[in-house]
Amino acid sequence: HQSPGLAPPKMRGALVFQDAKTDDARLVWRVLMEAQRDGALVLNYVSALGLQLDAGRVSSITVQDVLTHQQFQVRTKSVVNATGAWADRLRGAVGGKPMLRPLRGSHLVVPFWRLPVAQSISLMHPTDGRPVFLYPWEGATLIGTTDLDHREDLDVEASITPQEVDYLLAAVNDQFPAAALRATDISACYAGVRPVVDDGTGSASQAARDHVVLNESGLITLTGGKLTTFRLMAQDALALAAPHVGEPFTRDAAAVFTPVGELGPHWSTAVRHRLAARYGYRAQELSAGATDAELQTIPGTNTLWLELAIAAKHEAVEHLDDLLLRRTRLGILLPSGGLDHLARIRSLCESHLLWSDTQWQTEIERYRSLIAAHYQAPGPLVIPCGTDRSLRSGPALSSTD
Repeated sequence: HQSPGLAPPKMRGALVFQDAKTDDARLVWRVLMEAQRDGALVLNYVSALGLQLDAGRVSSITVQDVLTHQQFQVRTKSVVNATGAWADRLRGAVGGKPMLRPLRGSHLVVPFWRLPVAQSISLMHPTDGRPVFLYPWEGATLIGTTDLDHREDLDVEASITPQEVDYLLAAVNDQFPAAALRATDISACYAGVRPVVDDGTGSASQAARDHVVLNESGLITLTGGKLTTFRLMAQDALALAAPHVGEPFTRDAAAVFTPVGELGPHWSTAVRHRLAARYGYRAQELSAGATDAELQTIPGTNTLWLELAIAAKHEAVEHLDDLLLRRTRLGILLPSGGLDHLARIRSLCESHLLWSDTQWQTEIERYRSLIAAHYQAPGPLVIPCGTDRSLRSGPALSSTD
């Protein structure tokens, strides 16, 4: 009953293990909120252009406002470089040699009714034995992931390929033959690039996921690793940065998040839990005065209508994709990037965003192009009979395929 339709051939049994799931963008936002509470200045749409050294040590960093193109020089005793797949770029100023192997992981999202699973399922792909997972997420079913060398420009958003779509569908249909899942069932796709440290391993899926922390003339580079160990990684970086800034640092295991105040007692447990998880210590403040209509979920998702207005007002939204792909996940949970709900989305957000009609139209067209290029299933791939349908990083699957 937990996995209706699961019927792989010759299945003899299964293992049960405990794990957790998260919305990575919301987790990052929660951590940033705690940093702000502790006095940090958090800037959105600011890029790091380069470092300046004095007597062989980092003394300042040049940053640029991406929206206005204005540049600033910030004096500093140390810089923590936690820029993911882009980490090698800043290291050039201190003589660091490239050490990263960018790996792309791609995912499919289908409506929950099309593949109803009550828990996460991990399985081995029938062609190459790689693990593939599917699980209920935010009101939909998420299928992933691939593991391929990403040779495209890192400044261009990563996209799933037709090969990856076929690969993930084949894994699901092997274990859930009655589902007969097709590309037309896909609501959305998305891809990300992992900053994996290059250990010389031939196979992308076998490359180590260990994190690395380097101190190069006051530039503290933290890269590699996995989301589940983010706190350990952060403490490793701070331990190296502390001597440069002349501040003591002691590792601790205290709670990361400030306790959440009491929320509307008449609200459902699901609503109170969601608001507390997404907004932490600000949940009470941000949800004050919410109407019953605002606390309804958007059809096909677990997202509350209220979340759109909160994001528009409080979460540094500059573009429509900020709102629909990162502050909320409507762009990957709903067909057409959620544009079918555009009228209500605008009515909830326009008083906070203060965009003109022209700007709204510009943002809609920009968002529509982004969704079509990077978040929708690409056209079908024609594969001759007898061709190996597994995914491998190497000559058989180049970056231009």
